[in-house]
Order: sequence, then C-alpha cells, then structure tokens
Amino acid sequence: MLFLPAYIPQPFGVRGKWGEFTWQSSTEADSDGDGVIDSEDAFPDDPAASVDSDDDGAPDAWNASATEAQIAASSLVLDAHPNDALRSLASSSW
Repeated sequence: MLFLPAYIPQPFGVRGKWGEFTWQSSTEADSDGDGVIDSEDAFPDDPAASVDSDDDGAPDAWNASATEAQIAASSLVLDAHPNDALRSLASSSW
C-alpha cells in the first residue's frame, strides 16, 4: 500500500519531488486565463498571446489555446521579426 504525505502548504512557486511524484504549488494570478501566470505573461490581460521575445509590444505568436474569437478580439498584431525589437510589424522594411 502506498501512503502519500499529508498536504503541506507550499510557498509560491515551490516545486518538489517525492519518489516518482512531482508537484508544483503556485497561487500566482493568471488574469486572462490563458495558462500563463501574469509575472511570465507579456500580455497578462489578453488570452490570445503571452510571449514577446524582444519586448517590442508585439506577440511572437498566438497562444496554442487561443480561440479564433480571442484572436479576433485582440488588439495585438503578430511580430514579423520576433527577435528584433527595432522591426516588429510585417510592413517594416529594411
């Protein structure tokens, strides 16, 4: 018979391992419900995107979980140059 330890509250973001079981405890907010916590989400109020590698304000891609309705409702425009902060929109020419 396998006995698991009693639940022990963990501080924010603590990860642990007991035998073959791995757990993560996080109570950080995910304001837009896209599965990415606000502190790691470049667009915490927009469920359509969460990553902006070059911090230019344009998302690298749509979230895999984003619906067509969320993408259509988003005011964001995808970054044609996700690793170049000086060029973000497809219309940028160099």
